[in-house]
Amino acid sequence: MIFTIFATIDSLTLLFAITGLVGSSGCLLKNIADLEHDLVNSVDFMRNMTTWALVEYVFLFINVAALLPFLGSWWMAVPQLMWAAIKIMRSLSGGGKMDEREIYKSKVYLKHRRFHMTGFLFYLCSWFIYFVRAMCAIMDIHVHGISPYDEDSTRSSLCYRVAAQGSAERQRHGAPLRVTRPLSLPCRPGRLIVALQM
Repeated sequence: MIFTIFATIDSLTLLFAITGLVGSSGCLLKNIADLEHDLVNSVDFMRNMTTWALVEYVFLFINVAALLPFLGSWWMAVPQLMWAAIKIMRSLSGGGKMDEREIYKSKVYLKHRRFHMTGFLFYLCSWFIYFVRAMCAIMDIHVHGISPYDEDSTRSSLCYRVAAQGSAERQRHGAPLRVTRPLSLPCRPGRLIVALQM
């Protein structure tokens, strides 16, 4: 049960991180498009690029931190960590730096746009996988009966035990089984109980 809860929290954290990565990467691409079509000046462009790049690195750090517990047990962890390593090496080598005097040159901003487009597509594909993982984790909580919207497993087991004992008792007395309204037990709403009426 503890592992299921931990995996669900981690999956939701991953979904939060990848959503932030998609959004920040999209904003970087929009900023480059605004520069290409003369919708933003160089000062605002540099400020926006710095801001959204920082936001992207924050979400990238959250993504990496949430992936580390599953390194070696989930195939998606490897490409995500490889991409994070590429981003860090590019930043350390100065590949993400821009000269304000040359940003209007097409070969300069197109180089950055290609890199950010690659990241955006990678994040977008990852988002769907993360979303499926998060939904499966949530459903797993319901299956184990530990959701706050479900009754606890002890009460659920009690309902089934009462129904099973009632069925066996009626069969011993030769009385036919019939389905009636749910028993007044703390069962999950909508669960049909075979009631024993002697």
